Amino acid sequence: MNRQQVINLVALLVLGANPTQAATSTWASAPKPNFPEAALRKGSEGYVIVRAYVAPDGSVTRATISKSSGDATLDEAARTALLKWRMNRAAIRPEYLTKGYGQRIDFRQEAPIAARYRDRAGYFGSFQSAQIWTYAPFPEYPAHERLMKSEGVTLIRIEIGPDGAVASAEIVRSSGYPNLDKAALAAVRTWHAHREYAGKHGVMPVVFTLHRIRR
Repeated sequence: MNRQQVINLVALLVLGANPTQAATSTWASAPKPNFPEAALRKGSEGYVIVRAYVAPDGSVTRATISKSSGDATLDEAARTALLKWRMNRAAIRPEYLTKGYGQRIDFRQEAPIAARYRDRAGYFGSFQSAQIWTYAPFPEYPAHERLMKSEGVTLIRIEIGPDGAVASAEIVRSSGYPNLDKAALAAVRTWHAHREYAGKHGVMPVVFTLHRIRR
């Protein structure tokens, strides 16, 4: 058993949406598209509707974009993925061979709900809280506070800007330890939310605590 620092993040904005999934009754094989690195760096999200032209054996012979996501790299990733899909023969209709079948592909970035490091671990208090964010690195646990076994809860009021970035973040209640407060604030100011949360605001507790975690 090793004593390790744990950071718990509980966001008080609890909206969320799940990506659309391809119906398993339609497709016999539907490998998930890759999320392009360029789109990840830009924070691009959205959905693409791809028209897939199907052969009698279920393979996709051609795929075209019916509705763009607004990001060419996402569109191409969706189109390329559909070319590797295979439709269940029982689901094939004659028009799919000539007019194609429209398939929606969603691209949505998600911050990890938990992460573990050599000197600490961090996690969101709920899956819904994590779903708000596309980018949410966990705060550091300052070395001096670890040594002194300092624990506490920092309450941070946040407002999400039009582009999803945290537009403002301020401490509304201190943990009692300035170094913990600074670490919490520094991390949260770098966060980025899904764009549907633009304009949202709320108070988020960042909990610094010492727990024993089995390796």
